Amino acid sequence: MQVESPGSRFARLAAGLLLAGFGCWAGATEIELTAESIAVNDDSTITSYIGDVVLRVPAGTHVEFKSKTTREEQGTRVLEGDVEIAVEDMVIRTQKATVTTQGAMLVKMDAAQASVLKK
Repeated sequence: MQVESPGSRFARLAAGLLLAGFGCWAGATEIELTAESIAVNDDSTITSYIGDVVLRVPAGTHVEFKSKTTREEQGTRVLEGDVEIAVEDMVIRTQKATVTTQGAMLVKMDAAQASVLKK
């Protein structure tokens, strides 16, 4: 597993390249997936995002959520247990995610793994 240091320019570049590789572009506005650190498995099929993971999705982009439980807390949707987030051609898996929508959708997680959907 290849791990990038949180503050390095290479880590930020790698994150952008990984997102581009996942095809995470919604029209002129891109979908962003950021974290304190990023690790890629040996065959480059799964990318792990660790620490303050944030997924930003432009308004109007189709996103599907699956989880064992869902609840509302002060205008925020909380998803827990085997959470799957499908957006564009990427699936993001985590154990807990909070979702807020104010124009764009903002999904926050502690850690997540992303992989490309096979077509």
